[in-house]
Amino acid sequence: MTVAPPGDRIASLDVLRGFAVLGILIINIQAFALPESAFSNPLAAGGFAGPDYWIWIAGHLFAEQKFISIFSMLFGAGIVIFTARAGPKATRLHYRRMLWLLLFGLIHACLLWYGDILMLYAVCGGIVVWMRGWRTRTLLIAATALLLLTATLTGLMGATLREMHNALVEFDRRAAVTVPAPDANAELLMGMSAVEVRARLDESRELWQPPAARIEEETAAFTGSYSDELRHRIPLVLALQGYTLAIYSWRTLGLMLLGMVLLRSGILGAGWSTRVHASLAVGGFALGLPVVWIGLDRNLHSGFDWIEAQTVNWLFNYFGSIAVALGWIGLIMLLCRSEALAKLKLRMAAVGRMAFSNYILHTLVCTTIFYGRGGLGLAQFNQWDRVQLLLLVLAIYALQLWLSPLWLRHHQRGPLEWLWRRLTSPGN
Repeated sequence: MTVAPPGDRIASLDVLRGFAVLGILIINIQAFALPESAFSNPLAAGGFAGPDYWIWIAGHLFAEQKFISIFSMLFGAGIVIFTARAGPKATRLHYRRMLWLLLFGLIHACLLWYGDILMLYAVCGGIVVWMRGWRTRTLLIAATALLLLTATLTGLMGATLREMHNALVEFDRRAAVTVPAPDANAELLMGMSAVEVRARLDESRELWQPPAARIEEETAAFTGSYSDELRHRIPLVLALQGYTLAIYSWRTLGLMLLGMVLLRSGILGAGWSTRVHASLAVGGFALGLPVVWIGLDRNLHSGFDWIEAQTVNWLFNYFGSIAVALGWIGLIMLLCRSEALAKLKLRMAAVGRMAFSNYILHTLVCTTIFYGRGGLGLAQFNQWDRVQLLLLVLAIYALQLWLSPLWLRHHQRGPLEWLWRRLTSPGN
């Protein structure tokens, strides 16, 4: 039994979207439950021995940047589908849709959780809509260029960090053997003195491996009153969203364009032969996993050195994750073509049809467990290890795989999908 589409929906896209939104939680659970630094540096919190070690390794290899890449591709494909069905008013309706998504994201980020992706998607969605009519080859070239742009910008930032580190090491070496010692307030690099360079490096190091006092401050903010939580979160949202829009948005734009290419080619619609999807699955994993492993192995051998991790090692997962994401797409498309796991596919498709609602439900459940919210939450922030977090993720999966089909048995859309549609097109 294959998944039957509700109305004119593409059923394989719903299954893939459901798979992606569930997969995102494997990584996001760290940002919900642990200090901010643990999202990038597993040594900062959450445990990194025994089962915790292997859970993090598996998550990094198969999930980190992989499911969000799939979700970004699907968002780009969804723009093509929406505008094709919306008729002459497509562009105007699309911008209303993105404007409301931006507002949803702003509320989500400021009031609930700093790790929001809705604002990024709204901004990028407002740009890529103008590219949807480009030739497939042009879309592919543009996607590649945009993906390389984020890598280049981040690489330049990493190179600057290494240059600052090397300059300070040399300054300290000279200061140890020179009498009188060189002036720490004189210009050392890029208009900065040694004092200023040291301060910036210390700040970067503390973001990667924060001292106990900083972790205690973050824990107190998220487990205390709601006003404490807001005071801590708002500056974090401004910094994170600012960086994301300036640097990471180019990757997101590139992935959205790649999603348009995959839709146009028929790969996302399960329209190609089994052999094509099998080749995509095998090729994506065979190419991507070794690349991701190289960066992971370098981090493990360096003890997650903050300079190495931020200047070189991140590049391997940046590029490898795209190939692994394509491997997952090929594998899920194969599943959609087969008769296997029919009931699971129907449930996964329901999760995908309610992706917006399920994404926000992740936030509501997890922040209730890990934040204090002035006594309304359980205040478990920075208390759980990775085994416990994985069990929670699986429990949320079970909840959403049960709840989504149940809701759609009585309603055509998820609650937030319904609201978004009504706000976008009030007359419908």
